[in-house]
Parts: sequence; structure tokens; C-alpha cells
Amino acid sequence: MDFMINIINLRKCTLMQNKAIEKIVRGKEQRRKDLSELSFKEKIHILVELQKMAKGVGKHDKAAARNVWQI
Repeated sequence: MDFMINIINLRKCTLMQNKAIEKIVRGKEQRRKDLSELSFKEKIHILVELQKMAKGVGKHDKAAARNVWQI
């Protein structure tokens, strides 16, 4: 009987994980759609912000070598 309960719990857990994964995938698809609709200027602004964040992360010598576009 315990074996059957474990199988049922495993199936419920798998279904919940699948739903969570589906939600993540839908969110990623929506984000990509939203980003594709941005203007080129807005995309470059996002890129520069990401460059600034990357410059502050990591080892000091490598971070200093990272360039941030001046626009």
C-alpha cells in the first residue's frame, strides 16, 4: 500500500513540476516576444545596462577589461 501511495505522490509531484516548467517556458516566450517589439535604441540601452552590471561582477582584473559602450 505504501508503494502505491508513493507512486501517486510521485505523479502529483511530476505534474506540479511540469506545470511549473510550462509556466516558465510561457514566461520566457512572452519576454522574447516583448523584447522583439522594442526599438533598436531601447535594445541597445538594455545591452549597455547589462554591460555595466557585468563590469561589476567577477574577478577584479577581468572586470576591468570589460568595456561598456559609451552612447
